[in-house]
Amino acid sequence: MYYVDSNVLISYIFKTGEPYHNISQRFLEDLVFVKKQKLYASSLTLMETCSHICKKITKEGAKLIDQLQRYVDMYKDAKDKCKFLISLVTNFLKERLKIEFIDDRSLYDFVVITGNVMLPRIFKEAVELSYKISLRVKDLLHLVYAYLLSNSYGIRFFLTHDIENFGKIKDEVKQLLQIEVILLAPKQKCCTNS
Repeated sequence: MYYVDSNVLISYIFKTGEPYHNISQRFLEDLVFVKKQKLYASSLTLMETCSHICKKITKEGAKLIDQLQRYVDMYKDAKDKCKFLISLVTNFLKERLKIEFIDDRSLYDFVVITGNVMLPRIFKEAVELSYKISLRVKDLLHLVYAYLLSNSYGIRFFLTHDIENFGKIKDEVKQLLQIEVILLAPKQKCCTNS
């Protein structure tokens, strides 16, 4: 099972201005339609994807893949466009890729980190992993989501375009979390055997 980083979903949805669109489309569709693999993403992925898409559409005038753009063009007001986009993108990804946006309330339960300092469980795990794996906070949180949800959902692979950051630490991730980072880059052959 595969956890999908927001940058992969963003490049899948936009056909122009995204250098990784073709590789995302080929890779994800091959996983889903040919290899019959399950894709998962977290609420963080969904929030990040929707936020990025709203910004690109309303401020940069970017265009989505044809199946989505014609519906977005029906709205003129940026707020209405963004509200509609969140629903449209979420439903499109669920329908087209059968992606499941997952979360678990227990990730947000407050736990003791030290002394009388408490944090939600997901942040505690991120703090504990931060000195072992050097990543930006948002990337670290994606890994922690994948890791904490891996037992319940069988997540074994983490898909990302972030070659610069994840390329350096993919061996540590596999060793510490038993999750293989798959870096999607242009000219890459499709799909890891699973």
